[in-house]
This record gives sequence, C-alpha cells and structure tokens, in this order.
Amino acid sequence: MTASRDSPGERVFPWHRHFRAQLVFASEGVMRVTTGEGTWVVPPQQAVWVPAGVDHEVYSGGPLSMRSL
Repeated sequence: MTASRDSPGERVFPWHRHFRAQLVFASEGVMRVTTGEGTWVVPPQQAVWVPAGVDHEVYSGGPLSMRSL
C-alpha cells in the first residue's frame, strides 16, 4: 500500500504507529523522523525505514511532499 501527503508549510504528524512497516521518503522538502531510538533528518530522495509497531513522529519545517510504501 502506498500513501502520499503534501503540506504547503510547517507540519507535525504527531506520535503514531502503523500495523505494517513503513518506508517513508520526501520527494520534495526535508523531514525529521523521531522514534524512541533516535531522530533522523531525511533530505529529499532519501528514505527511513520504520518497523511495524514503532511509535514515531514526523516533522517538517517547510513545504513537504511525503510518500510512504
């Protein structure tokens, strides 16, 4: 399953988890992904793997086109 979310400005996707693992990337913009294990800054065209059931938060300080698989 794929998903996409676009945001014109600063945006926080508050702490949540998914039933399935998720590969998250930004086709445009930079995002910060935080879990209990650490924080990763994810530039455009790079991705971060979030295992199933892991609580995480996603933050972007500006425009963002986020995609996930």
